[in-house]
Amino acid sequence: AMATLGLGIIINIVLRNESQYTGGPDGMPVLPMSIMGTEITSLQAWYWIVAVLLCFSIWASLNLIRSPFGRALRALHGSEVAAQVAGVKVERYKALIFVMSAVFASLMGSITAHYIGFITPSVSDFPHSIELLTMVVVGGVASVYGSVVGAVLLTALPQALANFEGWETVAYGVILVSCMIFVPKGIVPTLANRFKKGH
Repeated sequence: AMATLGLGIIINIVLRNESQYTGGPDGMPVLPMSIMGTEITSLQAWYWIVAVLLCFSIWASLNLIRSPFGRALRALHGSEVAAQVAGVKVERYKALIFVMSAVFASLMGSITAHYIGFITPSVSDFPHSIELLTMVVVGGVASVYGSVVGAVLLTALPQALANFEGWETVAYGVILVSCMIFVPKGIVPTLANRFKKGH
């Protein structure tokens, strides 16, 4: 996670400096998205596009987790040494999942750019990276549904912090640290474990 944050900072610097390609700090306009020659403009159409992409992402992630590839990733998550002893090629699997994550991020980032109609380097700045990391940690690092729950909660958070302008990053930091202390596995896995124990 920290390496990814560092890479994000480097990319942000490149985006700000290479103005001939990216528009620099001012950003650049993005053409409206069109499907089969029809431009997507209505909020309802965007809602269904995003809903379909979300459902597909959840379905693909769950199937990936249940696959042999996913079992190897879970073994890596538990213990790299044990996974390597069991025959898992650690470097190869890490590289593959990094590329797959980048593909998902690229797809969703492209959709976001078309929806907004304008994009600036601020979408890859450090506070935004912290926000994305916090979503995953709060919801549950090893949980697909946890990531969705974390995203929903922290997307609504800025509305709750509207009266504390400029303190959003501090709030994210406090939430992140609190979750690491009190619910280190995330909200969804913690609640799921308690529900299982209750039965």
